[in-house]
Amino acid sequence: MYEYATSTKGAQVSTVNFEIDYGQNNTSCEYYHAYLTSIFRSYPNYLTKVTTYSNGRKSIAEIVDRDPFTGDPIKNKTTSVNGTISNGEITRAYTQTSSPDYTGMGAKSDDSSNDNFLNAVYSSIAYKASEGLTTSDFASYSKSFWKDSATVRYYDSDVTKNKYTTKITAINWYDYTKYAYAGDLGDYGLFDSTAFTDITAPPTGSSDWRFISEVTLMDEQQNVLEQKGFNDRFSASRLGYDNRFKYSSASNSNYVSFTATGFETETEVTTGVYYYEGEVLAQTRNTQTKLDGTVTPHTGNYMVKIGSSDTDGPIYKVNYDAPAGIESLQT
Repeated sequence: MYEYATSTKGAQVSTVNFEIDYGQNNTSCEYYHAYLTSIFRSYPNYLTKVTTYSNGRKSIAEIVDRDPFTGDPIKNKTTSVNGTISNGEITRAYTQTSSPDYTGMGAKSDDSSNDNFLNAVYSSIAYKASEGLTTSDFASYSKSFWKDSATVRYYDSDVTKNKYTTKITAINWYDYTKYAYAGDLGDYGLFDSTAFTDITAPPTGSSDWRFISEVTLMDEQQNVLEQKGFNDRFSASRLGYDNRFKYSSASNSNYVSFTATGFETETEVTTGVYYYEGEVLAQTRNTQTKLDGTVTPHTGNYMVKIGSSDTDGPIYKVNYDAPAGIESLQT
């Protein structure tokens, strides 16, 4: 087997101005000036095609088009050894200027107020055809919808609240919901393009577009805490160690319906108020400790110590078997 590749070479972006003088009827001494501006945008060497030969058979992978700002591939074409042609195309979100309008994601070279969020993918489509056959029928089509605000979990230190709650706040762009096309199949197991209905916003009611997922809750560091999936089934995660690592998760549960803690991270959310991971309040009678006499943590590095005189609730008791009989563990 052997292969070879071809590439294209370019230069830096440059602007060239041409000044042209026009006379009146070629006789007048009065001249008019016109300026023509040409912008040449090109890139360093990049791959355009790879041809692979194996056992006398040839396959080709081509990059048909690239993003004008990043130079990343946005269209490709693959010809397999049996002649099947597959085409893939992605659309960057910043190119959408209406319904939805994501122009704020665009390049700062176009507008200094833009966010330069150029790699966000709005849609991805894959076509397949036999060699020599031109078709617009497709094998898959997916879309991601983006926004720059989210429902965020945070600690509200207001004296009338003083608890963890949620708010809607501005954050960086993120793909908050995803859909995939699931219309009627035509010939060769492909979706029939003649019956295709596009969407420009998350659909409601009956649609050929199938809901995949939606981000429903984040933390202030923009970590995903909760997602909604197919049939409105939620999944959620709890983060610890300064919100850097996931230490617990639950399927078929939203965020506020479960919690877990190992008492590993003790955070002062406001003056004199401490919480363990999992939004578990550390009361003043509870202390985080690594060792209490002969008792050591059986997981992690820490455990929580409850004073022997603490009888106010809530108190949870678990009965368990011990060599001397039934014991009660109070927490």
